[in-house]
Amino acid sequence: MSLYDVKMALQRNYYLPTQVLSYPICRENTDFDPTSGTAYAALTFVPNEPAIYTNTLDLVTGIYNIELFYPSNTGDTQACTDFETLRTRYRVGTQLSYNSQVVEVMSCSRTEGSIVNTAWFRVLVRVNFRAQISR
Repeated sequence: MSLYDVKMALQRNYYLPTQVLSYPICRENTDFDPTSGTAYAALTFVPNEPAIYTNTLDLVTGIYNIELFYPSNTGDTQACTDFETLRTRYRVGTQLSYNSQVVEVMSCSRTEGSIVNTAWFRVLVRVNFRAQISR
């Protein structure tokens, strides 16, 4: 059990059983060039520093960010619909797993939308999680 397994449990839930949103994906430290006029998603894993939980386990909390980018001036209907889809996939209390590592979803929320570089309308979806990892 490790932070990598925590990340993979959260990421795997985005992709399986089918990719939750059909947009191209920008992942950490990978080449990505967005196509003008085509929505895309960026996935990032932001764990907090683990805290002592028991003699052998640490408790880690954090955020799995799903940034959604839409062509600007196209309204917010798709962003609202996509958030509801993600909220269903990352429902509060859901337990995800990868390599026997269990991760619990604590909340799923979104920020207000903002325009980025005049070309994109950006909405940030935050999945708060917690997991116990081996020390």
